[in-house]
Amino acid sequence: MGSLGAEELYLIILFFLVLFIVFFGIRLFPAIMRALGKGVREYKDAKSDVKENNNVNTDENSNK
Repeated sequence: MGSLGAEELYLIILFFLVLFIVFFGIRLFPAIMRALGKGVREYKDAKSDVKENNNVNTDENSNK
């Protein structure tokens, strides 16, 4: 079984978007996408904070 290519991923995303619109309606789409974007942004910020803290702790340990 091979890995998924770009075309298959686009079709899967399109399928889920259509299902989402059918179940929730087009009016809720922007609000939910906005919330999803905020969640992704918070995840990236938290990930970069952990990286920075890890680098600071590594630098402090190497200076001792």
